[in-house]
Amino acid sequence: MRHLHMYFVLISATAIQQAHAADPDQFRGIAPTFDSKIAQEQVQQNPESIDAAFVLFTALTRTDRVEEALRELRFIKRLADRENRPSAFDEIVASYEKAVACNSNLIEPRYALACAYYIRANVLYRHAKRAAPATMTIADSIKQKATPEVQRAYEIAMKAFDEVLQRNPDDIWSAVYSAHIRAEYTGNLDEAEATWKAVKLKHPDSSAPEFFLRQVELRRALPVKNRYSRTELISSASFTVVQSFSVLSTVPLSRSKNRVLSATACY
Repeated sequence: MRHLHMYFVLISATAIQQAHAADPDQFRGIAPTFDSKIAQEQVQQNPESIDAAFVLFTALTRTDRVEEALRELRFIKRLADRENRPSAFDEIVASYEKAVACNSNLIEPRYALACAYYIRANVLYRHAKRAAPATMTIADSIKQKATPEVQRAYEIAMKAFDEVLQRNPDDIWSAVYSAHIRAEYTGNLDEAEATWKAVKLKHPDSSAPEFFLRQVELRRALPVKNRYSRTELISSASFTVVQSFSVLSTVPLSRSKNRVLSATACY
């Protein structure tokens, strides 16, 4: 994704071919797009590319396909786990920082930057947790109490979403995912719930806010001591209970289609 700032648009299939022909190394073979169909095609061609997975995740977050987006998020974190280095996502973050610097009036690169910092926060958090598992308590599972690097990544992600909403208050996806990130970061479900309810009233045809509202109900049904545990998994008729960290980090890398949601993705 080098020189991403030179070409951040909603890229069509033809434009991708033209960009690659002009400079095959410009995006390391991956083009930025919010078109989920194009993003999916890139993933199929590059099944273990963290760049392709990120573009697909970002594209999916701008649709009602929330569960697919969170599944892609888990896949990205496992790709980063395999590299076993906290800087695994730094190059993607740097690319979108350049994109924002050179296209400050566009919401697309700023939205993608918010997503990039959110994933970077998750990658850093997982690395910190593995480095000192014996000292991580349930309270530490609220990411606001994690390392300064994790805090900074979350805060930049939230700020970037806020800046998108300042430019376009009707951007439903920024409102939905900003609330999700804040709830994950602070553990404050009440504030997030209020946002999702407001978005649902304003956009009754979207299923995204309803998805997260269901997660709030499921989370509150857990015992208080487990409510913010990062290894707890939400269980309902629709979700399968498995143990999160050990299972998700040891199975072969693949985009599983089973409906498993861990608290790593939803509080």
